[in-house]
Amino acid sequence: MDYIQGDSREQTVLFPECLDDYVGEDNPVRLIDAFVDRLDMQWLGFRFAILPETGRPPYNPLDLLKLYIYGYFYHVRSSRNLMREARRNIEVMWLMKRVQPDFHSISRFRKRNKRPLQRVFREFTKCLKGLGLIGGETVAIDGSKFKASNALNRSYNAKIVSREIQKIDQQIARYFKELSQTDKAEKDMPEDDRVIDIEAKLKQLDQEVQGLDIAMSDQQDNEEETNETKSSERRLIELKKRRDLLQKIAVMVEESADGQVCLTDPDARRMKGSRNHLVGYNAQIAVDAKNSLIAHLEVTQARADSRQLSRMAIRTKEIVGAGKLTVLADRGYFSNEEILACHRADIMTLVPKQEHSTSRKRGQFTKADFTYTPEEDVYLCPANEKLKLVNTSKPQKWKYYQSIKACKRCAIKNLCCPSVFRRIGRYIHEEVIEKAAADLKKQPQAMIMRKKHVEHPFGFLKQSLGMREFLSRGLDNVGAEMSLAGLSFNLKRAIKLLGVRTLISAMA
Repeated sequence: MDYIQGDSREQTVLFPECLDDYVGEDNPVRLIDAFVDRLDMQWLGFRFAILPETGRPPYNPLDLLKLYIYGYFYHVRSSRNLMREARRNIEVMWLMKRVQPDFHSISRFRKRNKRPLQRVFREFTKCLKGLGLIGGETVAIDGSKFKASNALNRSYNAKIVSREIQKIDQQIARYFKELSQTDKAEKDMPEDDRVIDIEAKLKQLDQEVQGLDIAMSDQQDNEEETNETKSSERRLIELKKRRDLLQKIAVMVEESADGQVCLTDPDARRMKGSRNHLVGYNAQIAVDAKNSLIAHLEVTQARADSRQLSRMAIRTKEIVGAGKLTVLADRGYFSNEEILACHRADIMTLVPKQEHSTSRKRGQFTKADFTYTPEEDVYLCPANEKLKLVNTSKPQKWKYYQSIKACKRCAIKNLCCPSVFRRIGRYIHEEVIEKAAADLKKQPQAMIMRKKHVEHPFGFLKQSLGMREFLSRGLDNVGAEMSLAGLSFNLKRAIKLLGVRTLISAMA
């Protein structure tokens, strides 16, 4: 008995084997090929969708798009790794028809087609909607932070810049004090009486900086200063350059819209992640509840989710073509203005309200213990006293109710407020917020269903795809990356639901 033997590497065949024989009928690469071939590359806006009449022949954008979708489908994101796959992977050879682009061409394709790549994701979403895989009735919205290609120490705001300049000033003062100890003029001066003017010393140092390095190199043998003094002077030059850079950054921070400056990726923002601070982006996704497919995604610079609900919900409703949409989101999305905007767009929102008051923890009454009477436009407190409307905020968003006389004679005042009187604020469209709270109360399983649908895609992107950090820089570029990642997730889900052959037949 012997081992199973393969063919000899030098064995020749009469008829060469066909490359198509190596790719099975149920191989996902055939679905990628069928989907991309049906796209209108010119309408999507891909560069070189129309061949130029002169110049060097470009790569077909269809081939490079197939390569990128295949790469993200099999967790290969780097342009160099994609180039390597095109040279050794039989499936990629079949998909690309043996075209082997270099990594520069692969990378440039993504940079030059940022918006078209995002449109490709929306085209596949429409395809899933046409196949009935996206219901368009209920979606769950959530956000997650992804690290940008920008180190934390290259992100600045006014507080960080001020702190860094202060540290450098302290170091410069210390170095000047060390240098002054060698000055004979200050030899007999008490050390505590010396006042170091950092700005004046830095101006004096500026005049010496240009020739200092040359003098220190040419006259190395003739210097009478100690090695410690020479190292202090070098360090002073480095600190001076660093301080000048920080002063320029301070000007950039003042001119920026949100008081932040990131040097490597200007579009990235400093924000709080799940464990600590990071420099990155806030990715938002809307997942359809029928089959947990991503209906819409965006990458934003927002550090919080509280202003993302209405835009994501309205955009998702337009994409899935729903007449009426129900949106599930966690309490981080709660905002009176956002819920009102969704209500006006005929979108039902199931979002838990945030509880900012600490009165309940102290054993005191909260706003929920006060009953509003719309006929009289008053609030009835737990002591059955009426709180009347006293003023309205400008702009008119809040109405305030109080009764100073009733609070002064109240027998249970210690359970209500420690101050002179209690004032209740009511949102100008509070009835919309109350209706949303009532809708959520009718569906106690809504938050469990939200977590079930929306947590899975982020887990796939970060754990399976390894996409905890963006490779590219700039809001449009990372948006293209996220679109490719979302497309790969939807492809895997669609294949699991219908299979490759069914999907290809539906696209034909």
